This record gives sequence, structure tokens and C-alpha cells, in this order.
Amino acid sequence: MPHVFVTYTHDSQNHKDDVRFFSRLLREVGIDVTLDQWAEGVRQDWSSWATQSILTADYVLVIASPQYAAAGDGLGPSTTNPGVRSEAAILRNLLHSQRDTWTPKLLPVILPGRQVTELPHFVLPHTVDHYVITDLTNPGITDLVRVITNQPRLVRPPLGTIPHLPPDPEPDLTNGHRRHPTSLETYAATISPICLSIRARLVQASNNSGDLVMETTSGRDTATHLVENYHEVMTEGWWDLSKIPLPTSEDDRRRIRAWQESYLRLKDSLANYSRQMEAINHRPGLMSYFVRPFTNLVAGQKSLELTSQLSHQCELLGIANPVKA
Repeated sequence: MPHVFVTYTHDSQNHKDDVRFFSRLLREVGIDVTLDQWAEGVRQDWSSWATQSILTADYVLVIASPQYAAAGDGLGPSTTNPGVRSEAAILRNLLHSQRDTWTPKLLPVILPGRQVTELPHFVLPHTVDHYVITDLTNPGITDLVRVITNQPRLVRPPLGTIPHLPPDPEPDLTNGHRRHPTSLETYAATISPICLSIRARLVQASNNSGDLVMETTSGRDTATHLVENYHEVMTEGWWDLSKIPLPTSEDDRRRIRAWQESYLRLKDSLANYSRQMEAINHRPGLMSYFVRPFTNLVAGQKSLELTSQLSHQCELLGIANPVKA
């Protein structure tokens, strides 16, 4: 369970309420939060409490506000916000002595209604990442939750095998004959049977999956496996497509490369989607409950958009559509 400490200034009662509600949202998704408002009720040394909280936290969240921007950088009267001045001094010292360790642990946060200019300079808000909370809801804190729980939105794809690429054969120059130029129409006619084969295999994969009930664990696992099958079919199809020589005309080559890029973007999006679904399906607790519908919606819209782009290019180039329903 990740543990964070929240450092902020009491600019107003509304700001205190927003910070408390934001902290409650984090706790609801399994992130342990240390907040001064929840530590009141007994007399204690707040300086010692803050120091221990900072040093034991996995992350320290610096909440933007006008008073924090001034106090955090040691500006303005020294009698204002003494507690935050002490906390910020500790953080500046840790950054100075252990920058590689504390730069990723220090997360500047901008709540709704605040601005990046309300962060202190020592957190380097313009040259190092900061996190904008779009609204005080679970979807609104998703990007920050991904960082705290080490669940990036995009992951680096696995390294494939270097293909064997023999040199192109030299043109036949005997008797003054050269290789006949290849037209766009000839290329489209050559790869269309491959595209139809890809389409047939995608349809077969869909038929084999049966009815999907996303409310059940088995249904979600089946949906994940189906997306993985789609990716596998398109990957194998790509190797067949890439063997076909491109048209001779440079303009036609450019158009075909754009078509190929659309195909590859859709293929890679399916891989990313299946990895996200796999991670969420097997993550217990509220995190999975809240994030799954949001992830499915975003990934589904992206796949539809890429499918539409590929279909449009197929129509323009006279190529059989490999992903037509």
C-alpha cells in the first residue's frame, strides 16, 4: 500500500476542504494519506510530526496555492505559515542532498481552480512533471494515481526479433530490359487477398469467443483473450503484407506507407489495450472497480478511431479492408 504525505497551506476554509476531500479520494483507491486535519485532537509536536511524516512517506504531495508558493520558497514575512516553511525547508534540503531520490518522490499537485504559478520554485514545476487534478472525482485523479501506484498509461512494447531482410535483387538489364514498374492498382490487387484472409481470421476469433459478460471475471478474461487474438492475427498478417513490394511511384509509396502506419497503429493499440485489461482484471479492490469502465471507454474509442482511419484509407486506395465487420 503506497503512503503519501500532503503538505499545503491553510489559505482558506474552502482550500482546506478541497485538500481533505482530495485526500479522501486517494484513500478510497487504496492510497494511505497522512494529513494534518486527521491528526488533530491530541497535543503534539507538529514539527516532529511533519519531519517523521516526510521521511517515512513513499511520496510527498505539494498542493499548489498562493500562500504555499510564497512560503515554500521562503518569501514574504517569516511569521506567516511557519509550519509549511519548516516542511518546505526539509524538502529543499532533501532535494539538495539526494536529488535523484527525492525528485521522483516529490509530486506537485494542482487542484481545480489553482494554477501552476501557485507552486513554489523549488519543485521545478515547469521543467519537471506536475499533476493537474481536472476535478475532485475518481476519474479526475487517475493520472496521479497511476504515478503513485506505478501503473503507467502506456508501456514500452516488448522487443521483437530482428527479421531476416535479404538485399533486393538487381534489375535484369539483359537485352536492355528493366523490371516493369509496379502500379498502385497492381499493389492493391496483390495485397487485397491477404487483407481478406486477415478479416476472415478476425471474424473467426470473434465467433469463437461466444457471448461476453463483462460483469463476470470469466467474461472479462475472455474479452482480454479476444483482444490478444485480434493483435496476434494482425501481427501475423503484417508479416505477409510487408513482403509485398511497394509501388514504383514515390507518391504511391508515400500513400501506401500512410496506410501501413494506420494498420500498425491499430495493431499496437490492441496490444496496449489487452495489457491494460489484464492488469486491471487481476487487481483486486476499488482501484479495479473504478478504473475499469474508464479504461474500457478510452481504449474502445481509440480503437474505433484507428479502425475508421484504416477503413477510410482502404477505400481511397482500392484495398480490401482487413478489419471490416
